[in-house]
Amino acid sequence: MRATTRQTEKSYIQNKLQTSRLFGRVRSTQSRFVYLLVAVTVAGFLLSPQVYAEISFSRLQFAEVVSNGGISAGVAWCDYDRDGQVDLFIANWQDQNNFLYHHESDTQFTFITDGAIVNEASGGFQPFSSGPCWGDYNNDGFPDLYVANQSNRANFLYLNNGDQSFTKVTEGAIVTDEATSYTCAWGDYDNDGFLDLFVPNSLSTNALYHNNGDMTFTRIYDEPFLTDIGYSWGAAWGDYDNDGYLDLFVANTGHEHNFLYHNEGDGTFTKVTGSPVTSDASSSHGGSWGDYDNDGDLDLLLANGQYNPPGEPDKLYRNDGAGVFVELTSSVVAANTGPSGSGTWGDFDNDGDLDILITRYMAPNRLYENDGAGDFTEITVGEIVTRLGNSSGTGAADYDDDGDLDIYMANWEDYDNYLYTNESSTGNWIRIKTLGVVSNSMGVGAQVRLTATIGGNSVTQMREVRTNYSHRSQSDVRLSFGLGDATVVDQVIIAWPSGMADTILNVTVNQDYTAVEGLSALCNGVDSDGDGLLDVGEGDCPTDNCPAVFNPGQDDTDGDGVGDLCDADVFTEVVFSAIVSDGRGSRSANFVDVDNDGWLDVFVSNGQSGGDDNMLYKNNMDGSFTEVVTGDIVSDGRSSDGATLADYNNDGYVDAFVANWYNQNNLLYLGDGAGAFTQVTAQPPATNSGYSEAASWGDLDNDGDLDLFVANSSGNLRNFLYLNNGDESFTAVTSGPIVDEAVPSRCGVWGDYDNDGDLDLFVANESNAHNSLFENQGDGSFVQVTGQDIVSNYGKSWGASWGDYDNDGYLDLFVANNGLSNNFLYRNLGDGTFERVTSGVVVSDSKNAIGSSWIDYDNDGDLDLFVAVGYGGVQPCLFYENDGSGNFAQITDYAITKDTGWAYGCAWGDYDNDGDQDLVVARWFGESENNNLYRNEVGSANSWINVNCVGVVSNNSAVGARLSVKATIDGAPVWQTHEISSQNGYCTQNSLNAEFGLGDAVLIDSLVIAWPSGIEDIYTDLDVNQFVNAIEGGDLCYAVDSDRDGYADPGQPADACGVDNCPDVFNPEQVDVDGDMIGDVCDLCPNDAENDIDSDGWCAEVDNCPSTPNPGQEDSNGDGIGDACCCIQRGDIDYDGGGQISIADLVYMVDFMFSGGDAPACMTQADVDADGGALVTISDLVYLVDYMFNGGPAPGACPA
Repeated sequence: MRATTRQTEKSYIQNKLQTSRLFGRVRSTQSRFVYLLVAVTVAGFLLSPQVYAEISFSRLQFAEVVSNGGISAGVAWCDYDRDGQVDLFIANWQDQNNFLYHHESDTQFTFITDGAIVNEASGGFQPFSSGPCWGDYNNDGFPDLYVANQSNRANFLYLNNGDQSFTKVTEGAIVTDEATSYTCAWGDYDNDGFLDLFVPNSLSTNALYHNNGDMTFTRIYDEPFLTDIGYSWGAAWGDYDNDGYLDLFVANTGHEHNFLYHNEGDGTFTKVTGSPVTSDASSSHGGSWGDYDNDGDLDLLLANGQYNPPGEPDKLYRNDGAGVFVELTSSVVAANTGPSGSGTWGDFDNDGDLDILITRYMAPNRLYENDGAGDFTEITVGEIVTRLGNSSGTGAADYDDDGDLDIYMANWEDYDNYLYTNESSTGNWIRIKTLGVVSNSMGVGAQVRLTATIGGNSVTQMREVRTNYSHRSQSDVRLSFGLGDATVVDQVIIAWPSGMADTILNVTVNQDYTAVEGLSALCNGVDSDGDGLLDVGEGDCPTDNCPAVFNPGQDDTDGDGVGDLCDADVFTEVVFSAIVSDGRGSRSANFVDVDNDGWLDVFVSNGQSGGDDNMLYKNNMDGSFTEVVTGDIVSDGRSSDGATLADYNNDGYVDAFVANWYNQNNLLYLGDGAGAFTQVTAQPPATNSGYSEAASWGDLDNDGDLDLFVANSSGNLRNFLYLNNGDESFTAVTSGPIVDEAVPSRCGVWGDYDNDGDLDLFVANESNAHNSLFENQGDGSFVQVTGQDIVSNYGKSWGASWGDYDNDGYLDLFVANNGLSNNFLYRNLGDGTFERVTSGVVVSDSKNAIGSSWIDYDNDGDLDLFVAVGYGGVQPCLFYENDGSGNFAQITDYAITKDTGWAYGCAWGDYDNDGDQDLVVARWFGESENNNLYRNEVGSANSWINVNCVGVVSNNSAVGARLSVKATIDGAPVWQTHEISSQNGYCTQNSLNAEFGLGDAVLIDSLVIAWPSGIEDIYTDLDVNQFVNAIEGGDLCYAVDSDRDGYADPGQPADACGVDNCPDVFNPEQVDVDGDMIGDVCDLCPNDAENDIDSDGWCAEVDNCPSTPNPGQEDSNGDGIGDACCCIQRGDIDYDGGGQISIADLVYMVDFMFSGGDAPACMTQADVDADGGALVTISDLVYLVDYMFNGGPAPGACPA
């Protein structure tokens, strides 16, 4: 998908339009588009002269493309793989697979047999396919396919993967609505650059699906589409009044009136009444727009399908301008009766005007040659009009590339399909493929006007790019113009849906051309990527700046001549992910591993005024995410702003706090370690409400559990501070400088700026209030810092980020300011004071900054800075690269700086575990902007280490732990410092792991971890490029540790970690009183090893198999005897393994059967020798069977 900066025209387009626009669209006082001719002298639109060429076709026989049988209904031509050869899709009815033919060359087609696109019936589905239509709905340059199905079936949508394969889309109303659909039509009715879809349905409301621009669609239920119901069989978009917006015609059968909807240009339609187009009741199967009289506006052809004698004539309506249509009742086209299937326009003889082909059911087809004077002559000679068929859909395309239009017909039962090769043309021609840049990628809706001298007269023809050419039919979207005896095209004017126009003069005939929006040139030459730009430019056609990648926009942000898509961008914007396709007015972005599987998940809070659920995305460990759709944490429906996630109850599992605005209660959740959360409602901080913006966990008193700060921006303006009592409860702090100050606060971030071992707090305040810094006194109390620049500079501050950007061992501070004001940067001088940086790009960009975060994106050993820009203006985000000396350069040509809108939270973390930091950005523009996910592609250019810290005495999440790394980078020793934090900027939480870039270092000299408890761990001579777990007071561990207790899961390389004696329960002490290697927290018999005979963790009195180890206590048949003790398996009752069935075997079997029940009267469960003969006899088994079946007599008297 192309970048979403479609609101802004490309600079090269603007430059071109300044010099070459001759024909444009401007708004009139009625807010409608009208056409103006500027600097062009054209007397008017002229009918072409009577230049005739005999129209003739030959039928292709004995080729697979026409001999696969089938009950075929619809036809759609399209070059779906951009190889320059038009391909063919056939929709088949009545439970048959559809056909896809890949065009190789000339008459050679390959029948495609793989993929859902041609195997729906094989999968057990009964598709009843009817009408197909190709359209590039995601603007990636590869046409996608929609297939309409009849008989109350859901329709199909196939996403073109660009590698000659397709992915079936399975979600959304566009593929789940069930109706009887006959055809489909793509068109960008609101000119937003994305193709929308109309689907006519029979005897149910027709469906209009609006393309949301994020690969999803919304069904429109507004009038008139909500109430108009008919036997709708056909639909055709066309701008019949030339106002720049696509109008819509809907054909109804069953002697009903047809529908015509006028597009008002604001996303709404008005139903047209009183026109002959809508007043004539007929049995229309399809309508097709075409300018047959070359007067510059679209006329309308109707194919009517009345079966019963005397049939019903087809109809032709001439457009006389201003929305006035005249029915041509005397035309030969209207003289013939149906039943007709579809009507197709095409200049089949290349004489400069449109001819007509109408297919018919169980009757010869009709072919009409335009006489150039406003009427038609019927062609009655040739197999195309004499051969009987049962033809439905028809598509025209020049499949053999000889310059004239060929015809494919889909036939119903008992007839093969027909492919007719055009043998008639002696006239000249050109063909034009449109590629939109600001408009949709296929240029659907663009109008092309071509002027040439034909037969001595200046003739202007008009074609409109569309995806539906009548009932069940799609011709090639490339526009074919016949030119008769013209040897040059004087002028081509292309009016794009965006409102832009291109003019090209003196065009050579008999060529295939591509027109790229804004280029004002028609290009013909080698174009490897099919984007309309030549590999080697010539004339007005420039050289493609990225010849191997489809990029008609030719974006080149840094102006180096290399297109952005080929430029060395270290970030790839992820466009196919749940994270980026579900915009709900998001505020916070958080990278956190909620299920302790070693892969970062993503939590996003949503802050719409009306409330919405927050979102949690689980990492699938393959670069993709799955949205969690059930559970408390994604079901709150509040207006949430910030969030902070860490383990506040020290059970090894991440918990969550969510700050809510609009005076709603804030939210607290306990995590279970598997990614599920339970809401806590009965105690602070969940019982307090306010206008909370952001929050941050931090152990302010170093007692080993996390306390909480919450920033409030409205209401009484006082912030919240909660002390963790260590028992999963909190006490609200009600006095002290942190909670006494009444200013609108947006964000609070903990950081030990004075290196005294306890966390201090910086609070960003907006509305030109001073910001606040509170110094921790080490006893749980704070002193507000005054008299320094850091708290004296007034601004509209939203966020702040601590980070040691100059590698001097002290945390510096960046403050993000909104309101088009400069941001603040403060350098820590190491003596408890700060120096404000007043020069450089970081503090000179007057934007609407919101979120921010320090990160070493390129792993070169110093911190870079990302700033999210949002509320107050539509601007790109800011990114600054550290040169290693504390100076920064602004980077503008990376993907992360190209998306515009309102960005809020911005979190960094290595979600794909490749050693570099990726970025997620939360967005909210108009409460519907999608979020962004960017994958860092810096690769292995520089070394790195990723440290996951596990607190034992300190809090388990190790928030506040300070890590220092020393390594030799570029020949010099470099110390770097990273402090683990649960809030890194406004509504921003980076990964809780400490991630260091190491440049060209091959070894880490030292890793020092200063824990909040005061413990210090030192590790030396470590390898680079690895993930490690650091356990407070212990060694480094290189293994998965699911419960975060510092011990490796079974089966992992334990190394110095040791194997966890209870891998699913947090137990850092690893207590095992009875020494059975099962931790007491998992041991059901923890204090008496002798009572656990088989050492499986279950005491004998409760063990369902006390003599055989079975820690899982499996009991598949529910008889109370563990499977490990049950020798009786199907097919085996040899209990003692003696090879024969003995008394012991049967004793065991009886014990097994009668376990817990009454024994027979004359025998015990342990005795099947009923007659006491010391052998198991027939009498014994008769007794046993009689007893079991409770129906037969028992043997004789039991022995005494």
